[in-house]
Amino acid sequence: MPETRRELILVGGGHSHVQVLRMLAMRPLPGFSVTVVLDRPVAVYSGMVPGLVAGQYAPHEVEIDVRPLARRAGCRVVMARAVAVDPMGRRVHLEGRPPLPYDLCSLNVGATVAGLDLPGVRQHALPTRPIARFVRQLSASIDRLRPLDRPARVAVVGAGAAGVEVAFCLQQRLAVALARPPQVLLLGPAPARCRARGRAPSGPRRPRGRAGHPDAPG
Repeated sequence: MPETRRELILVGGGHSHVQVLRMLAMRPLPGFSVTVVLDRPVAVYSGMVPGLVAGQYAPHEVEIDVRPLARRAGCRVVMARAVAVDPMGRRVHLEGRPPLPYDLCSLNVGATVAGLDLPGVRQHALPTRPIARFVRQLSASIDRLRPLDRPARVAVVGAGAAGVEVAFCLQQRLAVALARPPQVLLLGPAPARCRARGRAPSGPRRPRGRAGHPDAPG
């Protein structure tokens, strides 16, 4: 009697699925047929994006072609955009193709950022998600600052760990690209320890010290 194989579907080529495919290439999963659903063949390795923002990598150096990796792992590749997952019927619905049945399904399609519908955001801001679009548009955004006859003023909205990292990386990139130090403002609420002590929010904060080293002397 032939072995009944279960269907595992990996939707998206994000960082986590790239690692899954790498492990499957070394050690296949017994009893499973694996299908990878991609809306675009190239994934951006998020761990290298701060280096790209800082000017240490070119865009092609942070990209991974997921298709050969998936095929090396013995996986089927379906190029289509997933539009819905039916958990009751165990189907992944695709744009322009029949749905795919599954026993197990994993989603690793990347994130979006909140606030894109606020006035002026789409016209004047560069969202960091989707990350592939951010990587494609970053250089063009920097090029638009080159004609300025004054230091560029850049605001990073969001003062969490990622926002701080982006602010210092942009500071380093722009200082080289524009041949003069930029003014980079980090916008966000006061740190939790300040709120706990009843202090008022400090407002915009400007990175100090060398880019990427917030504790270094200026």
